[in-house]
Amino acid sequence: MPIDAVMTLRGARAALAHEIARLAPFGAGNDEPVLAIPRLRCVKCDRIGRDGNTLRIIMQDESGNRLKGLVFRAADKAFCALLEDRSMKPLHVAGHLKCDMWQGQENLTFFICDAAPVGA
Repeated sequence: MPIDAVMTLRGARAALAHEIARLAPFGAGNDEPVLAIPRLRCVKCDRIGRDGNTLRIIMQDESGNRLKGLVFRAADKAFCALLEDRSMKPLHVAGHLKCDMWQGQENLTFFICDAAPVGA
């Protein structure tokens, strides 16, 4: 998977997500930027949705910064086993940073496309 930029969890802010959104519409000839965030731990991972096929994750870096992550169609993705591993080994994750409004509150979410263990 080609990575467009590497960022820290501390750099994952709503302002960045809004700047990325300004590049839309995404599609053929204008792929959504793929961001990588190194050395995270999944401190919480739940299966949600009617069929349990979505993972909701809380990721944390070495400084304690946290960010919500989501994986849709988790059953189809081998890397989800790494996210659900309760040993909390450090991972590199890749995906898309998005910000939306829900009940008047801005929510920042990292939509995970891939993950790999540190050192792999």
